[in-house]
Amino acid sequence: MFKIFGRHYGAQRFFIMLFLCLAVLISMGIYGGHVQHQKNLKRVSDTALYTTTFTWSRTGDPGEVVGMITDTNHTKAFLLLKNPSTSSVDAMKYECFLTGRDAPITNNPSLTTYVFGSTGYVGFYFVDARGFASQIYDLIIRDDSSASEMANDGTGTGGSNGSFNAHNQIELFLNFAAKGTTVADVMNTSNPQPLAILADLPIKFGGQDGTVTGLFESYKKTAQTDLDLMSTDLRSIYQYQTTLHDLGVVVPDLPYYIAGDMIDTHPNDFTKEPMRFDEAMAESSEQSSGSHYLDYGDGSATPESPDATATPEGGYTTGDMAGATYMDGDTELPYYYLHTMYLNPGCVSFNWQGQLMSNGLISQVYKEYPTGTPLNRMYMDYSEWKATSEAQYSYAMPTQITYDSWRKSDGSFVDMSTGSANDTSTVQGLILAYEKALNDYLLKRVDYFKQLDGMLQLENKVQALGETISSNNGVNWQNLWIIK
Repeated sequence: MFKIFGRHYGAQRFFIMLFLCLAVLISMGIYGGHVQHQKNLKRVSDTALYTTTFTWSRTGDPGEVVGMITDTNHTKAFLLLKNPSTSSVDAMKYECFLTGRDAPITNNPSLTTYVFGSTGYVGFYFVDARGFASQIYDLIIRDDSSASEMANDGTGTGGSNGSFNAHNQIELFLNFAAKGTTVADVMNTSNPQPLAILADLPIKFGGQDGTVTGLFESYKKTAQTDLDLMSTDLRSIYQYQTTLHDLGVVVPDLPYYIAGDMIDTHPNDFTKEPMRFDEAMAESSEQSSGSHYLDYGDGSATPESPDATATPEGGYTTGDMAGATYMDGDTELPYYYLHTMYLNPGCVSFNWQGQLMSNGLISQVYKEYPTGTPLNRMYMDYSEWKATSEAQYSYAMPTQITYDSWRKSDGSFVDMSTGSANDTSTVQGLILAYEKALNDYLLKRVDYFKQLDGMLQLENKVQALGETISSNNGVNWQNLWIIK
């Protein structure tokens, strides 16, 4: 058997080596193909959208896929497109053809088409209770409106078949069950409403600077920053009060409307804390800052900041409770909450920490309205109330405080002609630093409520689309054709 190693068997050795090399190459090819196949399968299972832009075949108008969100179980999917202004605003004019790109599909979903007025946004809501298979779907969307069908007659291009010449169509490739889909809480509800879905997608209106979701997150971020800075200001205010008292300075009362304020990481309890300004909050305006002074009796008492572990008379939430958290870079941080019994005129407060716009912010403030009341009706009433409250009661809660004079417990007055807020080594400097911290807090407090107002305005913009929304749920016309 070892003759092949002899001097006369060179040809045999050559062919044996050739065979072994070919076997190795074939094995490597099979293995490489298997690896590539596995990579392709992973790519299919991970990738949700393969098409992000499109061009209508007959009009030549471009558009974009804004996004797609699903529920956790991948039984529901909402696809949002941004169409050009030439596209139909009638949901009944859209037909959809769904196939599998590489294999027949086993799903038979229902479809509801939503056209959000003249904004250009068109949503396609797919539902299959059995769950979507992880595969690449080929979705052809046709605009059957007469203007669309007559455009550039016979000159259409693109698409995978000749129907793109005969009809105005686009073709999208997507995977409803991909791991890379965006799972949205609103889709996990039993019957998600189109405007609630739209609120959580990156939509943009007209000349608006930024998307709705981006602006909403910006409002939340600014509100959180305001509360963070306000918390620092409050600590400074109480520290300066204590130091000034120890130096024999009589410190004026805090403005009545912030005297009980507390900022911590405990969620608000709106069964005890107000959600809207009311006239009674302005009845204490006679106690406005500067007219009263903190009474320390014989001088042994010192001002104290609210204790987050105690139960203040004001009734704001205390105790050991967990609030919402958010990600700041790679770090998870708790949200801050403002606890107050006095809201600025025209202002409202609600739980926004960790919330989505689809959770309903306007409805939090106006719970007394009958079920089914349009949110834009609530917002209209809010706007009118806000303007009236600000006009009639803003005087009762000034946002900048000025003290005419300061005195000591021995009756002498402090000469305020010298000193700097940046130099707290002197009594005058401490007084000026205290005033600055107080006024900074008041201004940030106003800005905080301004961010909440911005959130409500943004939700109203989305809800206003309800007046122009067009839908087709297949009752009058089956608008989903499954081609097998």
